[in-house]
Amino acid sequence: MSDRRTSERRVVLHVGVPKSGTSYVQSGLREHRDALATRGIHVPRGPREVMFRAALDVRGNHAQWGRDRSEVAGLWEDLCRRAGAHDGVTVLSHELLAAATPAQASAARATLARLAPDHRVDLVVTARDPARQLIAEWQENLKGGDHRTFARFWSYVGRAIADDDHSVRFWAAQDVPDVVRRWGGDLPPDQVHVVTCPPRGSAPEDLWRRFAAATGLPMADLLPQDPESNTGLGATEIAVLRAVNEALDGRLPHPTYGPAVKGALVRQVLARRRSPRPALPVDAHVTAETVAERWTSAIAEAGWRVHGSLTELVPAPRTEGPGPDDVSDADLAAASSAVIADLLVALEQAHTAARTSDADAPATSLEPCSPRFWWPTAARSRSGLFGRRTRWAPRRWRSSRTRTAGPSTA
Repeated sequence: MSDRRTSERRVVLHVGVPKSGTSYVQSGLREHRDALATRGIHVPRGPREVMFRAALDVRGNHAQWGRDRSEVAGLWEDLCRRAGAHDGVTVLSHELLAAATPAQASAARATLARLAPDHRVDLVVTARDPARQLIAEWQENLKGGDHRTFARFWSYVGRAIADDDHSVRFWAAQDVPDVVRRWGGDLPPDQVHVVTCPPRGSAPEDLWRRFAAATGLPMADLLPQDPESNTGLGATEIAVLRAVNEALDGRLPHPTYGPAVKGALVRQVLARRRSPRPALPVDAHVTAETVAERWTSAIAEAGWRVHGSLTELVPAPRTEGPGPDDVSDADLAAASSAVIADLLVALEQAHTAARTSDADAPATSLEPCSPRFWWPTAARSRSGLFGRRTRWAPRRWRSSRTRTAGPSTA
C-alpha cells in the first residue's frame, strides 16, 4: 500500500457520460474508499445512492426515478460543503450529471464554488465511440423500464443528432464536447480531461489507470477487485426484456423496478446468456461516424487533455449481425421459457437457503407466504441472485397470531 498523500485542495468532477465505464470506475472508488482516504482522497460516504440522489437534486428529475423531492433536496449542497471542508481532493462522480442543462450545470458549479472556494476543479469526462453508445443507451432505456424498439428510439435520436437538439436526453447526455462546455466551459483546458474508453476486448484495468491519470491522483495501484459492471445484452435477451417491460405495464414503478428487473432479471439471468450482439443499422452507423469526426475535431481544437487516443472515439467498421429488432417469435419464445426456468431454479434455491438459515431459530408457527413475497435480503449486492454473497430470506411471514415484516432489502 502506497503511503503517498496528496496535499492539494481540489475537486474532481466526473460527470459521465453514461455507458462509458462509469459503473466500473465508481465501484472501484467505493471499494477503495478507506485506502483512498489515507492518501487524502475523499469519496463521499453515506447510503450507496448518495451520489445518485445528489445528481437527481441537480437535475430535478427525481420523480422520474420514483423519488420524492424530500429524498434528494439539499444533497448536492451537502456534498459540496463536505468537499470544502476536506483538506485534500474530493471525487464527485455520477453519469446522470452529463445531461444537466446549462442552467443546472451552472447552478451546481456555483454551489461548489461557494462552498469550496479554495478548491480547484478538474472536470473529467469518460467517453466512448458513438456507434457503441447508440446500442448501449437504447439498452439502458430498456433496463429502466422502456419497451420501445430500436427503430422507434432511432427515429427521434437520429433527428436530435441531425438538429443538434439537446432537449432530447440522449443527445444532451452523449454529445461529449457539449457536455464539457456545459460543465467546464469556464475552466482552463489543462483542467478538462477526456478519458477515452479502451477498445472492446481491452483489460478493464486500462480504463481505471486512465481515470487515475486524468485525476492526477495516487490510485493507479488500487485496482478494482470486485467491480460492478453493466453488461450489454445479446439481441434475443434484449427482446425478452422488452417483452417483460411491456407485460409489466408499469406495475413495478421505480425504485422497486431497479433491483427486481435490472438487478435480478437483467444482471443475474439475461446477462449470463450469450446470443449474438445486435448490429447497428447502416444509417445509424454512418451518423455515428460523422459524429465521431465532429467530436475528435472539437476536442483537439479545444486543447482539452486526452487520456487514451481520440482514434478510439472513431467507430470500428460495421459488422454484419442481427438487427436490434430482428428476433423471431420462435427465438423469443424459446429464450423466454429458458429465462423463466432460470428464475424458478433461483426461487427454489432461495427457499432452500432460507429454510437452512432458519433451521436453528426458535420454533414458531410462522410459515412462508406466497413465493411472490420472497426476495434476496442482499438484493443490492452485486453478486445478486446466484452470487456467493447473497443471503436469502422471506420478505414477509404469516403467523396465526401476528404478521410482521421480514428482513429489509434496503
